Amino acid sequence: MVSLERLFCLISPKSLDIAAVMGGFGVFSKDDAIGVVAMIQGKFPIGARVLEVRVNNDSDMKKALIAALSSRFVIENLKPKAANALALMVVAEVCNSRTCKTCNGTGYRLPRRYDAYSGCPSCAGTGVRLSTTDNLAGTFSALVNVTVTQEQFSKVFYDLYMDAIDDLYRQVNDAERYGHQILNIIKAEHLCGSQG
Repeated sequence: MVSLERLFCLISPKSLDIAAVMGGFGVFSKDDAIGVVAMIQGKFPIGARVLEVRVNNDSDMKKALIAALSSRFVIENLKPKAANALALMVVAEVCNSRTCKTCNGTGYRLPRRYDAYSGCPSCAGTGVRLSTTDNLAGTFSALVNVTVTQEQFSKVFYDLYMDAIDDLYRQVNDAERYGHQILNIIKAEHLCGSQG
């Protein structure tokens, strides 16, 4: 079966122009991929955009997501500079790799003494970057070029930030689920067609 990631890779302008890919049950062409992705985009446009940014690192889609979120934050009474900074942070959180850079996702790092391993202090041994309010306030401060304390960020921006993240994750999960349903229908139709 062709994966959703593979579908989004096939439609990328950066991808190699190949005629077809073996999908485990037959040949799946670039046109087939475009059709499935178009169906996903039609029903879950935001989720499809997030997938395109994640899979293809599509900078135009990333800009579109940031612009849409920024507009949403302006409507929610943020100044444009703050709205854009928060939108940038949300898109980075949802679309970028969350692998801890200190331990490369292992959850451990070798201490100065090479006799034992200890949990990574940057990710608390999870292997995934942690976004603490202190980190968020620091990033936000750097983006708006004004010092915002952890307490100020928590009080004014944190709920907006988390609501937007939750919305994007919900959209992308819905898009993925819908894409898998479409692929399962295609697989079932192919299996029925090959048996008949």
